[in-house]
Amino acid sequence: MGWTFEWYSSMGTSFNYDCSVSFTEGDHQNGTAHYNYQPLANPIKELPGVSCFYKSEEGRIYHTYPTYARSLDALIGAYQYIDLTAKGRDESDFSFLMAWIRRHDKYED
Repeated sequence: MGWTFEWYSSMGTSFNYDCSVSFTEGDHQNGTAHYNYQPLANPIKELPGVSCFYKSEEGRIYHTYPTYARSLDALIGAYQYIDLTAKGRDESDFSFLMAWIRRHDKYED
């Protein structure tokens, strides 16, 4: 896309676990899985989150702001339009987060 800034990934690191957006089976079994500052009841492996950091002139890194769950909706522009429609996201099935999504390349049996 012609972007000139560097991209970084947390893949293969403990970063997502440190930021409480990735969870192991052990986290769920021993009750240590927390998301958005509360216990996580569902055995989900990953959830969305955004963290902001600041690097001081001395090179210290500060975690200045995290946000999770519905606080991220504004970052997904399509939500702003879907929420204006009569049924919105139609989240009647809360057993699965974002159950309302219908992917164009996935079909019912």
